[in-house]
Formats: sequence, structure tokens, C-alpha cells
Amino acid sequence: MVNRSRKFRSLSGSSFFPIYVGVYIFIASILLTFIVPIILITKDEHFQVNLPHLIERVSLLVIITFGEMVVGLASFFTVENFSIYSVLNFVIMLSLFLFLFLANLTMLLMKDLVKRDYL
Repeated sequence: MVNRSRKFRSLSGSSFFPIYVGVYIFIASILLTFIVPIILITKDEHFQVNLPHLIERVSLLVIITFGEMVVGLASFFTVENFSIYSVLNFVIMLSLFLFLFLANLTMLLMKDLVKRDYL
């Protein structure tokens, strides 16, 4: 568990600090990824944000979060810990994943309808 946490924190360089400081640096680095382009747009009229790239980064962050959620839910499915809460946690995770999938599918279908001039 410590190795995975250290590997995850090293993505932003926050692994060089103690955990109580490194967490804030890690969160700040994620937030700055989205705040800096907004500031740069107002300073320079020639600066363009690559919006598909930004959307892809957010989507990958969501996929990583879902993966971590699956790993975290694995501890609920042991013989000692299995209960109705285990099933409810799994249903909540499944509904979040299905909502994300259906939202993306709807967006793709709407783009296709606009492209074909149906809307």
C-alpha cells in the first residue's frame, strides 16, 4: 500500500515532502492544470486551449478514479466482511459507471445526429 501511494504521489513531485504536505501539493498540481489555461487565455489573445486534450485528461482521471474505487471495494468482498453494505457499495459503483457510460454514449449520438443534420 505504501509503494502504490508513493508511486501515485510521485506524479506531481509531491513525494519529496511528508504526506501531510505532499497531499496538498498533489491537489494543487491537479487544480493548476485547469486554472492556468484560463489565466493564460485572458493574458494572450493568441493562446488557444486544446479543449479535446483537456477533456481527455479529465476522462483519464475519472477512469483512474474508477479503477481505484474497484480496488478499494475489493476489501468488502471477503468472507468476514461480506454484508448488505458490500452489495450496496457495488451497486453504487456500478450505477456511477453506467451513468458515465450512458452520458458519453448520449454525447456521441448527439454529435452524430448533428453531423448528419438530423438536429
